[in-house]
Amino acid sequence: MKSRNIHLIISTLLIAFVPTWVQAKEYTVETVPNVQVTDRTRFVTDPDNLLGETATRHIDTMLAQVRDSNTVEAAVVVLPSIGDNDIDLFATDLFTHWGIGRSNDNGLLILTVIDQRRVVFRTGYGIEGVLPDAICKRIIDRYIIPAFREGDYGVGLEAAVTQVARIVTTPEASAELSAGNDSQGSGFNLINVVYFYLVCSLIISLLLTLYLNGVIRRHKNSPYDGYKQLSNMLSLLQIIAIFFPLWGVANLSRCRKKMQAFRDMPRTCENCGTIMHKLDEHEDNAFLTPQEDMEEQIGSVDYDVWMCDKCRNTDIYRFDAPFTRYTECPQCHAMAYSLARDHIVRPASSIAAGQGEKIYVCSYCKMRKVVPYIIPMIIVASHNNRRGGFGGGSIGGGFSGGMTGGGGAGGSW
Repeated sequence: MKSRNIHLIISTLLIAFVPTWVQAKEYTVETVPNVQVTDRTRFVTDPDNLLGETATRHIDTMLAQVRDSNTVEAAVVVLPSIGDNDIDLFATDLFTHWGIGRSNDNGLLILTVIDQRRVVFRTGYGIEGVLPDAICKRIIDRYIIPAFREGDYGVGLEAAVTQVARIVTTPEASAELSAGNDSQGSGFNLINVVYFYLVCSLIISLLLTLYLNGVIRRHKNSPYDGYKQLSNMLSLLQIIAIFFPLWGVANLSRCRKKMQAFRDMPRTCENCGTIMHKLDEHEDNAFLTPQEDMEEQIGSVDYDVWMCDKCRNTDIYRFDAPFTRYTECPQCHAMAYSLARDHIVRPASSIAAGQGEKIYVCSYCKMRKVVPYIIPMIIVASHNNRRGGFGGGSIGGGFSGGMTGGGGAGGSW
């Protein structure tokens, strides 16, 4: 008698607590396991094994073949519960979180939530033309809902994926889905780009040639002014030569040669009209000021001295170096002012900014100037990844970063 009473009490307790034990696990977007991370040949996420191994294996095989044939990436997810979350919003968020689809957004998500008795198709931008909302809805109503009402989840999803695979692998659909990777289209575009590049290069080269000819013609009797004008456009020519080397390098070379020709062109003495001659680098030092001599020594400026052998008249011409770290000193105005040292006074940390100093010195007058500056505080980056579709083991992979505009359809059973 006592034994029967004990059994009755245990049975009553089991009946009272069974609903709590069998309560479906609720998933969030972040906790849904992405099987692609560990094995790129798997496409079905079924944590409660509601589909069965045979159906899961068959769906994985079909979706692997689809991906390899025309770049479509698909995921089938079956969850017992997502709580009170809206399944449509959940599907869009999960699609985006995993990044289903490649760079052309050929992605598809089929999400089933058991306790809501709902199934949703979510399509990427690139696949919407092949799987429009009406087709998705027809597949759900014709193949999924009848099987789900009988509790045959594996049968329903197998049939649906079979129809999806048939639709997206037709020649017309494959051509549309692969249009972004079509080699002939890319070749045609490349030819247009090359043609446009060559035409622009030729036009720019002709314009520069005409301009150089004009400068040379206008300054054939004023070589110093011609040199300075060509020097002003030297930087532009160097940039053009980088982007348009075919003719840009030729114009740059011609400009430099003409600059040197202008610099070496004989001068006529203004006093007596005699042709002057240019002194060499050792002889001209006697006619330079200490400041000018210093500028020549550090290479910021070069001076040419021309002398008339008849009346001993001299002309001095200044030629600034095209690329130099020196600038004009604010005190003595010599082209000898430069950054001598840049050092950290107090390093930055994650809780406070740091401080540094730049010290500028003039090589001629020795003026020294200290310029303090602030070093920004170090920002510690977060290592949390938003997407869950990357990483994994040796055969792992993940989806390729596709996006969805919310296209697709849904249904209830």
